[in-house]
Parts: sequence; structure tokens; C-alpha cells
Amino acid sequence: MNETFVSLTIAAAASLTIAATLAATPASAQGTGHGPVARACAAEINQYCGHLSHGAGAVRSCLHSHHKALSHECRWTLDHTGYGRRWR
Repeated sequence: MNETFVSLTIAAAASLTIAATLAATPASAQGTGHGPVARACAAEINQYCGHLSHGAGAVRSCLHSHHKALSHECRWTLDHTGYGRRWR
């Protein structure tokens, strides 16, 4: 029974360490967006908004500020998906 307790304690400590590490990782270090806008607007994001962190709406707002310069596919996706439906 003592070995089981030690094993469970080690597993719990490892789980807490992993959870704390993930929670402390900033959104920008977690990678770029993976949704339809990220796929359709990859070139525009790199050109105009690459310095911004994903996940808080900053990239979408940046793209909207460059709306006329965006490709048709990017503009359409931005306007018709997710939060973009509210901008129309």
C-alpha cells in the first residue's frame, strides 16, 4: 500500500507541474491560430500582423484595419466566420 501511495503522489506532482507549465506559457508561444482565418489569411497575417499574439482578437482586428489590401479569400473568410459575422 505504501508503494501505491508513493506512485500516486509522484503522478499527481507530475500532473500539477505540467498543468502549471502550460498555464504559464503565453499565447504567442503556444503557436499561431489554426482556424479558417489563420489558414485563408496566412500571408496577410505574416505581412501585416505577424508581431501580434493570437487568441485575443488582436490579429483579426489588425486584418480588419488592412481590409482593402487583403486577398478576396482572406477578406471573405474574415467577414463570414466567427467574430467576423458581427463586423458586417
